[in-house]
Amino acid sequence: MKLNYGELIKQKVINLHNKDLYAGDLHVLYQVIAHSTVLKELTLTDGKLANAIAKNKTLKRLSLSCKNINDEEIKHLANALKENNTVKKLYLNSNLIGDEGSKYVAEMLAVNQTLQTIGLSLFGNKGAVKLADALKKNNTLLRLDLGYNNISDQGAQSIATSLVVNTGIQEIWLNNNKIGDQGAVKFVEALQSNRRVETLELDGNDISEDVLVGSKHCFHLS
Repeated sequence: MKLNYGELIKQKVINLHNKDLYAGDLHVLYQVIAHSTVLKELTLTDGKLANAIAKNKTLKRLSLSCKNINDEEIKHLANALKENNTVKKLYLNSNLIGDEGSKYVAEMLAVNQTLQTIGLSLFGNKGAVKLADALKKNNTLLRLDLGYNNISDQGAQSIATSLVVNTGIQEIWLNNNKIGDQGAVKFVEALQSNRRVETLELDGNDISEDVLVGSKHCFHLS
């Protein structure tokens, strides 16, 4: 039976385990995800939705923030996005994605040449280091939103170092992490050679006022 929007929009829990998806089901489910005000849990562990996304040729924006997506589920989605060449914006903020899940996202970013915006939260330095390695291979991503994570200087320095190689990123949001002066200074150094980055947001970290002000004035140095 095909998915019914009228029924799903009322559900707090949607479990697609062992559920076959038919033509049009991805569109219905995405509309439910985008507009539901009650959905608390979305189970994708069998990869059915991910498979549909891999084959979809029209989806441009995928918003899955606050859906309790875990590391196993993001593995399926990341694999699907290795094949999908239409999704340009992916929002995964405020889920249950940890360092293990961020590894799958990083592997996807290393090969995906379509995504332009991605938002991730709730992981730490290990995930940031993996993402940084992926950014050295990806030059199509324009906006990276890593606000509200547990990234400290180690992770920040890795991301900053990747900007010496990366020629695509224009906006980096690292607000409300645990980055200190060392991490911020690394960004200042990297942006002396990177002319693409236009926005670097570091508010809400453990950065001294002088260094924070300096980071806001480090663009396009001669």
